[in-house]
Amino acid sequence: MTALSVGAAHALVAQPVAPSTPTAAGTLITNTATATFNDETNTPVPGPNGGPPSTSNTVTSTVQAVPAFTITPNTVDRTPVSAIPGAYVTFNKYTLANTGNVNGDSYAVNSGALDLTTISGKTVQTPGTVYYFTHQPAGPELTSPGTNGGQTSLSFTNVDPGSTKDFWVVYQIPTTATDGSVYSSNPVGHRNTNTSIPNNVTDGSAPDDTNNQNEANITRNDSFSVGPNGFAPGNAPAGTQDTTTSPGYTIVASGDNQTGTVNVNAGQTTLTFTETLQNTGSRTDSYALATKLSGFPAGTTVKYYLSGTELTSATGITIDGTSYPAVTNVAAGATVNFTVQLTLGSVTAPITTTPVATVQVTSQNSTAAAGGAGGLKGTPDTTTDTLNVRAAAFGDYLGNVLSTTPTQAQNVTPSTSGPTDVKYTMAVSNFGTITETYVPTTAGTTINQVVIPVVTSTGSVNATPTPTPVRFYLADVNGEPTGPELNSTNPLSVPASSTVTVIGVVSVPSTAAAMNTPLSFVQQLLSSTASPTGVPAGTAVTTLTDGTYTISGTTYGVPNSDQFTVKSSGTLQMSGPAGTGKTVVNCGKLLTDCATANTEVTTNDVKPGDYLKYTIRAKNTRNGAVNTVILQDILNANVNFVSLNAALLDGLGSTVTGLPANFAYRYAAAGSSVGTAAWAQLGTGFSNSFDTTGAPMVVSAGSTLQIAVDSANAQNVIDTDDTVSAMHTVVVTIIVRVK
Repeated sequence: MTALSVGAAHALVAQPVAPSTPTAAGTLITNTATATFNDETNTPVPGPNGGPPSTSNTVTSTVQAVPAFTITPNTVDRTPVSAIPGAYVTFNKYTLANTGNVNGDSYAVNSGALDLTTISGKTVQTPGTVYYFTHQPAGPELTSPGTNGGQTSLSFTNVDPGSTKDFWVVYQIPTTATDGSVYSSNPVGHRNTNTSIPNNVTDGSAPDDTNNQNEANITRNDSFSVGPNGFAPGNAPAGTQDTTTSPGYTIVASGDNQTGTVNVNAGQTTLTFTETLQNTGSRTDSYALATKLSGFPAGTTVKYYLSGTELTSATGITIDGTSYPAVTNVAAGATVNFTVQLTLGSVTAPITTTPVATVQVTSQNSTAAAGGAGGLKGTPDTTTDTLNVRAAAFGDYLGNVLSTTPTQAQNVTPSTSGPTDVKYTMAVSNFGTITETYVPTTAGTTINQVVIPVVTSTGSVNATPTPTPVRFYLADVNGEPTGPELNSTNPLSVPASSTVTVIGVVSVPSTAAAMNTPLSFVQQLLSSTASPTGVPAGTAVTTLTDGTYTISGTTYGVPNSDQFTVKSSGTLQMSGPAGTGKTVVNCGKLLTDCATANTEVTTNDVKPGDYLKYTIRAKNTRNGAVNTVILQDILNANVNFVSLNAALLDGLGSTVTGLPANFAYRYAAAGSSVGTAAWAQLGTGFSNSFDTTGAPMVVSAGSTLQIAVDSANAQNVIDTDDTVSAMHTVVVTIIVRVK
């Protein structure tokens, strides 16, 4: 070794070294110099204890505090993320590094002011609460950070130089965020004062790190569509049929509309439509439901169902303080079917406008974006449900008003010249929205037909003849039948929302029997309308009964039995046609010849002592039985009464036997009242008796004879029980002898 010589110049060249962690604050850097030398004998001089012979004083340097830290990435290094409204965004990751020389530093991290107020010309907006995690968040930490460990600020302690701390930022994009907007937060770091630096080193200061802004670019898509079943975009091909919603019905779709038909008269007032809703937006959404009704009768109700469960405002969503039925939590891209159930109110008047239900669907997401107050915001999508309504009433048309309560009761007197028409003014009011055609119903013993008892040729009454049909005709301006009869080949056509007057006609035959009680029948029409859109052929045929109509399963009014009463006509005929009236036969001088003499005349020549046979015939030509029939004959003063007989003949001239042909008689002398005389049974006949001079001993000349039908009980009391049937003839034979 060569000793350093005074005046010699040497240079130490610094060699490159790898970067290292800075010397910690408070570190003491000490230095002491030593010297060795040889004596004059060139012998090294030893130092104390074997050390250098000469030692300098110690020089001490204390390392001062140079605090510093960084948070990365900085604003300029940010990596933008894309987000949708309502979503939580995460920025991975921030690193805080102690780049100073102070051991055990501590730091606070929280959200500070932004250092960029605009990005790409857009004003940067701040979110709500910003949450911090010291580990990579996952699961519920990303959806509900506030209740799953997220902190609004961080505190890091005991961070030595060269050490780092990682953290993550999570915050929610407001649901009101608009498309293209920018949201950002700025994690700001602050170093806390360190009072624990050794060797009484005074802490320094480090500026806050405030340029760590992140960037979330918002893409908002709240689009959706609603339309007919299976066609959310509203593009159903014309004529598309849906039979799944309402069994027995066919819903027909075209474009963005569905059409169905309800037959109110058959009690069908509820129709259900299936709507398809598709979320074409970028996030889960809920949809408020509302329906505008046009043309529906008062009392119409709307209900919504999802998988059989009714959707109500109580279980729906609230927008601006108003609750709505809703289809909730529809994932982005998902399709959901819900149903709209329409139930008509009472159809008691014409529906002049085709009922259309406009179903409005509004996105809750887009509503939030629109903001404000006063009802649903955003732009709803709509689809329409159209109803064909079949509803009509049929009844008596009185005073130009269709009535469901009166009964048209009439009296009719049969004519001997032919049938007599009884006419009933009726009307069909079509309350519905389609033209209806009707034909008379043919079923039922009292439907559109009436059994009219008739008098037979024998005079008896046939109570069950072939029913007489009710025929229908259009009414002219005078309320009289016009045109051909309405039937299956000529149906009645009634336009929508109109009333057509018809005349029901019953032809009463000339032989109709008089009745004490009205004959009743019910008028009824049957729809022959071709199957309208929305109802399969043969479904719920409409029957209209006089006086009734059915709404929602409830029948209003009662079936009206229109009536007519056949009144009596004709008389007890004693002159006119052959077989009635009074005739005489001259039997000659022998009484026994009266049994065979039959040349009946009304005028003849007689001689004293001749026997005359008078025949009186009284025929009941009325259309019903008569009672209390009494025939009277006053004997001429020039004849003596010989005998009396009576018989009853039916309509064919056959003799009636038994009680119906029972007779009683009485008489009174000239000048006396026959009405006070007692009746006696005629039996097989009554004969006078004479004295030896030939003078009558019982019935004198000029007496009054009365013969009565005593058919009830042969009790010698002639009253209303004693009847003579129609077409029957009472025949009385009186034999006298000319004085």
